[in-house]
Amino acid sequence: MTEGLLNAEQAAELLGVPERWVRRRAQAGAIPHIKLGRYLRFDPDALRQWWAASQTGETSVRTDA
Repeated sequence: MTEGLLNAEQAAELLGVPERWVRRRAQAGAIPHIKLGRYLRFDPDALRQWWAASQTGETSVRTDA
């Protein structure tokens, strides 16, 4: 079974941020979202991809000593 769309509260929980932040960033067009009339919905896969792409800093770990 695939995940359905998330509301702002669920998206905030997924990202670990306040719901208000999610709503503001979506309204600014800064995070992926779907607008269904007055409702904001979020694709969890799109949010995860956005989150991964927005990470900064070195992500690899050195294995040589």
